[in-house]
Amino acid sequence: MKHLLLVAVLLVATMLPTTAQQNPAADEVVIYGGEDEKPAVREPIIGPVDVAVNGVVFFTIPGAAIGYSSVERREIVETRITEILSTCPLAPVTVRPVRGKPTVYVGNIRLITVYPADVRNAGADSAKELAAKWAEGTAAALQVVAPTAFRPAPRGRGVYVLGIPWFEVYDKDGFSSLPARVDEIQDRIAGIARNVPNASDAVNVRQLTGWAVFVSGSLLITATDEDAKGNGVSCPQRLMNMWADQARALFDELQSH
Repeated sequence: MKHLLLVAVLLVATMLPTTAQQNPAADEVVIYGGEDEKPAVREPIIGPVDVAVNGVVFFTIPGAAIGYSSVERREIVETRITEILSTCPLAPVTVRPVRGKPTVYVGNIRLITVYPADVRNAGADSAKELAAKWAEGTAAALQVVAPTAFRPAPRGRGVYVLGIPWFEVYDKDGFSSLPARVDEIQDRIAGIARNVPNASDAVNVRQLTGWAVFVSGSLLITATDEDAKGNGVSCPQRLMNMWADQARALFDELQSH
């Protein structure tokens, strides 16, 4: 399959058939979401292939997984990138768990899931490490290939734990700065991990003056309208449901270390 040229990407985006399915829990958009939706490809089934737009490589798919060849997977991912590039402004790139497997998202559009076969074929230490690498490559490539008007000013800030961005905040939310808010959230994560056994089982969402994630009565993170907008979801409540899933995966990961 010929890699998409940027101009073609943006033109095709307006003509794609609607294959997105909404997930009411998080406004998720899934393009090519089932085994019966394999794309038609002409290239032979081969090993590693690059996902690229206009010669800019996002990341390398190391091989087949869950019955899809690497070429079929690339076709799916590049179709999703077409949809992403039709959105103004670009949404942030995050990693979220889907059925226990780390998955790269751009806003609410699912881009690609990392499977055990990917970890083996790429020689990575873990699925989360590989997902973080793919997310980093995606974020960097989007800043190159997206039209200038589509590129948001870099104003969000990630909450990193174990080298993975678990949350992306956009609003100071009463703090003096975004870094100050991130530092506070990271301190809360550390305190909860030390003091709350099986913290992932104690995550819940509550509405106070706004929406917030708590862990066994301890506040973890709140969400504002600006946070929701920056993360590409429709409202703080939906963002909190998404962040609650992130928090469960985070504390499971911390418990395993």
